[in-house]
Amino acid sequence: MGKRHAFDEKNYLEVNEIKLENVTLRVSSFHDPILSAVDYNLPTDAVLLIESSNPQVATLFLKLMAGREGATSGRVLWNDESVFTPESQVDPRESMGCYFETFRAGQKDTLKSVLLKDLGKAEYDFVLDYFDLTEKADRPLKGLSYSYQKLAYLIKSAASDEQQTKQVLVLEDPASGLDEAQWLCFLDYVQMQQRRGHLRHIFMTNHHPTAMRHIGHNTIYIEDGIIYIDEDTSTKKASHF
Repeated sequence: MGKRHAFDEKNYLEVNEIKLENVTLRVSSFHDPILSAVDYNLPTDAVLLIESSNPQVATLFLKLMAGREGATSGRVLWNDESVFTPESQVDPRESMGCYFETFRAGQKDTLKSVLLKDLGKAEYDFVLDYFDLTEKADRPLKGLSYSYQKLAYLIKSAASDEQQTKQVLVLEDPASGLDEAQWLCFLDYVQMQQRRGHLRHIFMTNHHPTAMRHIGHNTIYIEDGIIYIDEDTSTKKASHF
């Protein structure tokens, strides 16, 4: 059983290190492993774009980082603790937000029902005003355009209430389906969350043709079971984290 790590006065885990320890990841739909006995310290306090010649590989890596896909062997460690196991003494969900394209609104879901419970009243009211969503708050999400449905779940992934500080953000293809104004507003919100001390470590995939021009980031490539990184990407962007 891992050592319990100290929580601060807000009762969250400060995630300072994220690494893979001898991780192999296999899935039945792929003949070759996604990762093969990988030891890797992931860059922290950064935006990491995950790419592969097969986009499904990048998405599977995101699922591994979010605990939605289990490693075949090895461990995903936060601060040297294996967090995605029943024995873990921390709950990674308390320190993580994620969005995957499989998220879909239910028939009765509204912005209010999706956001209010997790955000608390003060933050809920703030994000409605920030994203100019007040008039849409009680309308069924199914009756709104896809961009608003997706935006609701992106906001949910990035928002934190007074009792919760999300350190890790995992996003599958967040820009696709949003118009540019929505995307830039979301990026500005993430940047504001970072100034509040949230969302230090961001992992994402991207299939939007121009979205990443707005974000300072590094790119991690996953090919043939290994990981390598491009650290030369400029951080001078029009809008950046």
